[in-house]
Amino acid sequence: MNKHFLNEKGITLTELLAALVLFAVVSALIMTVLFNVFRNSENISDNAQLRQDANLLISTLRSHYDQGDFEVGLNASNSLLIDGLEVNSSMTSSIDELELINGENSISAVNESMIVKADGTPLTIDLTLKNKDGQTYNLFTTIEKPDELAITLQVIEVPDPPEHPPGGFTAALSDYCKYRTEDTGYAYHASNQFIPDGCVNPVINTANVHFSNAHSNVIDLKHNTTKYNVGGNLFVDPTEFNVDNKHPMEVGGDAVFKGRLELKNEAEFIATNIHAGGDNNGRGIVVGNETRLEARESIVVAKTFHILSHGQAIIGKNLIANTVEAVNHSTIDINGSASISEKLKAAGNSQLDIGKNLIINGNLEMYDNVKIIVDGDARINGKLTLGGDSILKVKGNLTVTGDVIQDDNGYNGTIHVGTYNFSKGKPDWLNVVVIENNDN
Repeated sequence: MNKHFLNEKGITLTELLAALVLFAVVSALIMTVLFNVFRNSENISDNAQLRQDANLLISTLRSHYDQGDFEVGLNASNSLLIDGLEVNSSMTSSIDELELINGENSISAVNESMIVKADGTPLTIDLTLKNKDGQTYNLFTTIEKPDELAITLQVIEVPDPPEHPPGGFTAALSDYCKYRTEDTGYAYHASNQFIPDGCVNPVINTANVHFSNAHSNVIDLKHNTTKYNVGGNLFVDPTEFNVDNKHPMEVGGDAVFKGRLELKNEAEFIATNIHAGGDNNGRGIVVGNETRLEARESIVVAKTFHILSHGQAIIGKNLIANTVEAVNHSTIDINGSASISEKLKAAGNSQLDIGKNLIINGNLEMYDNVKIIVDGDARINGKLTLGGDSILKVKGNLTVTGDVIQDDNGYNGTIHVGTYNFSKGKPDWLNVVVIENNDN
């Protein structure tokens, strides 16, 4: 009979103890790793909170700096006071050290205060925050405004209107088509049409020209072939001056409109400086469909400067306007600077090129593939709407004091900039491309 021997031997005590020790070591290692991960996560979270608190304080100081002079100080509990109000009471961290320098004034201790001058004098901030666990975060920065975007315009002195010739002009065709070398005041024509069809040769006046209010507040230049040249200055009192039907008009001097200048149907108007008041509907200058407006020097518009479908405006020096609206493949080319009091709105593939600086004391709205290029600095003292794949390129410094938002459809564009300052913070969705020194 065969016997089968089985190994019925169990685990020895030594083997059991070794297994327990190994398990304890592995467990300890796992617990150590988990503890370190948890602690690092807490540290990262704490550091992020410290940075967030620091950025909040800096943004608050920057916002007040952009608005003008203000008082800043530290109270007995080391809390920051701006114009007497505590600004860091909601923070989880506290101010450990703070030094503020503004010109010859500075503070670095509790119960000290100073008036910050926001006239371009830089505000230097050296801030250290500490949380309840003793962690600290230091931030050193300087708040300053870009160079003042001052625009100097040549002031046009409007002389007294020239005298009408004795008896004025009749409606005879020969009076309108005649070549003249003296200051001329054109009399009323029942059609309000200054140059009737029939002036085959260019109409030329080498001196000053004046249109009075006798023209029932409307002047129309409608001829489609004749060119009208004014060698001196042009003065227009009626509320509407329309250059129509491919009509080219050139003024050697300045053109001053008490009302509205409007170009229609491929017309063209050229002058040295152009000043326009506006009509009762708030329109100062209207550059209509496929028309061209050129100022050898500057344009000043007391109301709205409209530029419509495929319209073109060329400005040798500066543009000063209350409001600018550019739409549908229109272009504005400014060799100097632009100063806008209320709003700049651009839409529909329009483009603005500004050779120096742009300052808007209101909002900038960009929709539908708009492109604005500023070779100098830009300051927007209001809200920036950047929508529809638009591009804002500022080769110098860009400052926006209001919110930066997308358009109503949630579309947004891109900013290309040398340096930037968003007083209310940079939104997460915003794509900012910093221009290198050798970029065009």
